[in-house]
Amino acid sequence: MIKTEICEMLGAKYPIIQAPMGPYDTKELAIAVTNAGGFGMVSHPEPSAEHIRNVVSGGGLNGSF
Repeated sequence: MIKTEICEMLGAKYPIIQAPMGPYDTKELAIAVTNAGGFGMVSHPEPSAEHIRNVVSGGGLNGSF
């Protein structure tokens, strides 16, 4: 298994980053990647803070703005 400083710092099992693929909400894919030990990312078709908050608060994700 590859060990990297960023994985250790963020508590990830694998140094795999899932690219946010828009213009779609990719919450389910991001949750699956994160649960598998990688870095899940969410794409946001609408840049408003309210939209992003709704996507992130829908379960399984934490976000910072």
